[in-house]
Amino acid sequence: MIRWKVLYASITKSMNRIFSNLLLFVVACLCWLFRSLLMFLFSMQAIADDPEGPIMRAVLNSLINMEGTKPRSSDVLVKKLLQRLARFAFY
Repeated sequence: MIRWKVLYASITKSMNRIFSNLLLFVVACLCWLFRSLLMFLFSMQAIADDPEGPIMRAVLNSLINMEGTKPRSSDVLVKKLLQRLARFAFY
């Protein structure tokens, strides 16, 4: 009888530890996702505030260089960014 109680206590303690670690992992992932989304939105706001400024020129130059290295790669990048943004907007 005592062995079952010890085993039950051990399993319960292990499950609590696993659950708390899983919960911490989920919270960390959500924080990272939220931070990444905010950084993306703030960078887009900075570009929108100054469409002729140095940030926009740097982004456009990077896209042009990427297109020169691998044709249609900038199209794919913009398409994937818009898809991700749309996915986050509806959740």
